[in-house]
Amino acid sequence: MNLISGFLLIFVLSALQHLVSRRKELFWIIPIPFVFLLVMVYAYNANYIESSTKFWLLSIVGILLLIGEGIRTQSKRKEQLNKELEKMKARDI
Repeated sequence: MNLISGFLLIFVLSALQHLVSRRKELFWIIPIPFVFLLVMVYAYNANYIESSTKFWLLSIVGILLLIGEGIRTQSKRKEQLNKELEKMKARDI
């Protein structure tokens, strides 16, 4: 696995993380980074990743990006809900 395919995996899982994180519960942030870590461990054990430095670099960057995307999506969702609530209060519904 070269660096480009590793970052492509991170990008695809980040998009999936964005979709999954739009759910109400904060729990949905956890599974995608866990799956990513399992894929990275498998790739390292199967010698798709040659060096341990590349493994750690891709793993740490990937997990940080995925968790950051999940938290960002959750906060964006809360902001949208607050905007809707303010609109409802303004209309006095």
